[in-house]
Amino acid sequence: MRVRVLSLVLVMVVAGCGGAATAGGAAGDGAARAPDVLVERIVRDEAGRTRITLFDNRVVVVSVHPEQGAPEFRERLLPEGEWSVYRAFFAGELPRLRKEIAEGIVPPGDGGTLRLAVPGQPELVVQFSTRRVPGLALGRILATLDDLQKRLLESPRENLDVVRWNPREGDRVELWDGSTAVVSDVRKNGTVVLEHEGSPLIEAMAREELPVRVKRVLQHRSR
Repeated sequence: MRVRVLSLVLVMVVAGCGGAATAGGAAGDGAARAPDVLVERIVRDEAGRTRITLFDNRVVVVSVHPEQGAPEFRERLLPEGEWSVYRAFFAGELPRLRKEIAEGIVPPGDGGTLRLAVPGQPELVVQFSTRRVPGLALGRILATLDDLQKRLLESPRENLDVVRWNPREGDRVELWDGSTAVVSDVRKNGTVVLEHEGSPLIEAMAREELPVRVKRVLQHRSR
């Protein structure tokens, strides 16, 4: 698959791994911890903004926010073996990417942000150009994320209009992947927190993302 990315401009190294909830938000209070990010890429261009995030709980999330039209959101739980392959790949490429940056192989640019938070290594955040050819390590990482993102976005889905649904704590829903979840929190900023039933997964999403995540409301609590 052709990669449309190119150079780096900003490198910021921070110790440790930052936490994030699945689907781009912090998890609500509860026994299950919010998953940490393993790798995340954000690309901004004239068409809008696309984000892919792979978490340490094997969940991969893709969100597309076009300049015009409705946002699209996909999530998948990767098999343990496949996730382990991805983790090993990013762990191996991270030192090579640091070397490319130190050697100044790629000229400055912007348009994309890549974050790598591999356990046991300092976190790395890189801004890269989407208009120039990347170095080898960056190119391999971006191509791998391109492939994973393409798989999720091309998976079949039918949209269901849940715009009129007013989420409340305790509501039970069925998601497009067949799993069920309960609304554990509805925050003042509109973020809805879902706790998966029979799973430790917790995800938080903006109100406008619900129609592409929730298939139907199974139980709605009245006031």
